Amino acid sequence: MKSLKKKISDKEIIEGIKNNDVIIWKYIYKRYFPYFKQSVKNPNSNLLEDIFHDALLIVYLKIKNKQLKLTSSFETYFLKICYYRLKNIYNKRLTEQNHVYYYLHEIYNPVVQSDYKNTEQYSLFMKHFNSLNDKNQTILKLYFNKASMGEIAEELGYNCSNTSKNIKYRCIKKLMVAIQSDPAYYKLKF
Repeated sequence: MKSLKKKISDKEIIEGIKNNDVIIWKYIYKRYFPYFKQSVKNPNSNLLEDIFHDALLIVYLKIKNKQLKLTSSFETYFLKICYYRLKNIYNKRLTEQNHVYYYLHEIYNPVVQSDYKNTEQYSLFMKHFNSLNDKNQTILKLYFNKASMGEIAEELGYNCSNTSKNIKYRCIKKLMVAIQSDPAYYKLKF
């Protein structure tokens, strides 16, 4: 029986995965997951576990289909799959956030607003915009109407434009999260 403490060779790992050896699965998890988790800034444990399990499935399928070709150690190969999947998830989220952020500017632009008035996207935006408190709505209206951070600070009685900048960021983030958390968001094309 293989020990979880001793280093297991790449060949033994591949053979163990192929044979669905529980000891090998535990070895991979105990040896590689802490390293993967530790190397990620601001880790979300559930997300990292999902990515790790996806990578295990990818490797398992490659081995079963005889498509695995190692050009490095198994550890390097496996962790690269994990990092690649994590990067794809972050990029996808960033793209979605940028898209919604752009849309927020467009929908509040008086020149193009009439084009959006009767759309489901506009209804979704207004539903969540109207759920913000008056102060947040005022900040966002000023921002969407191209007021500078200094003008926003002055309008709201802040001493510093950095304060209005931070509050504006939090307001936009709150609005974006509310919109993206709404089940209707995924049914609509932005």
